[in-house]
Amino acid sequence: MSRPSIICVMPVKNEEWVLKLSLAAASTWADRIVVADQNSTDRSVEIARSFEKVEVVTNDTDGLDEGARQQILLTAARKYPGPRLIVALDADELLSAQAADLSRWDDALSAGPGTVIKFRLANLLDAGRTFWYEHMATHFPVALVDDGRPSLPGAIHTPRVPVCPDDPELLHEEISVLHLQYIDWERMKRKQRWYQCWERIHHPDRRPLEIFRQYHHMDAARRGPVDTVPGEWLGAYEQRGIRVDSIQAPDRGWWDEDVVRWIEEYGADYFKRLDIWDLSASGKRLSDPRSPAEKAVMWWLRRTQGKTDSDFVKRTEEALERRGW
Repeated sequence: MSRPSIICVMPVKNEEWVLKLSLAAASTWADRIVVADQNSTDRSVEIARSFEKVEVVTNDTDGLDEGARQQILLTAARKYPGPRLIVALDADELLSAQAADLSRWDDALSAGPGTVIKFRLANLLDAGRTFWYEHMATHFPVALVDDGRPSLPGAIHTPRVPVCPDDPELLHEEISVLHLQYIDWERMKRKQRWYQCWERIHHPDRRPLEIFRQYHHMDAARRGPVDTVPGEWLGAYEQRGIRVDSIQAPDRGWWDEDVVRWIEEYGADYFKRLDIWDLSASGKRLSDPRSPAEKAVMWWLRRTQGKTDSDFVKRTEEALERRGW
């Protein structure tokens, strides 16, 4: 049997700021790369088409639907004949440079169909000089030895490859996923504001406190200890001129415009218990609808992020929940 093809699949929407870097890195280890573009208005499609290994397909779904997005990518990847190892990355992610050594893939490529390959995810800071691991002991499902299964349904936080409880798993210890979102902290914060508002609209029963804790987890990690990025994570890329420290975001994303539109549609009071009111989009600063008491609660949430195991914090959260938080 021939060696399975390594096919990288990647959803894209206005990722010009990082796409050239991520596609250059993926081109060192992937046989083919499928990019599903969702109505980008920047140079994302032009950049993607400039790479020899890249095929661009269209994602014309409305809004956020990660399950449908992943099915578009899987369908396109399966047009390439033969056995396949499908590796699903976001546009702001790289595999560490050890992936360019194809011998590091031997175990994954020899695994049986339906095997899920898991990697640790490292969040990079400081132009790629430092990092912290997302959930220290956790490996995330990033790749699948393809067996033709459909994607999982779900609008948000859906596994990037379809997984089942009884799947055989392989934990890949030699290669890590390098997440670049936090290198541009302000851009990331705009994205998190958008996610909080999306949650409020689509899951109105979720408590504001729960939404805050989920979408501010990175603040506690940033205040905590970080480690120096190992040289082998980026060294082979840098030798090829692929440099994380070269990232220069041409814009701060499209999310603020959506948030302003939602506030105008639903009213400011609908979002007043979300931590979004430092928002300024298109030169328009919005009026903050929060009362002094609500601002005080938000201040307390920021101060206690990362301290939720404390008995005092737990009791205070219970009291806040009884008051609608």
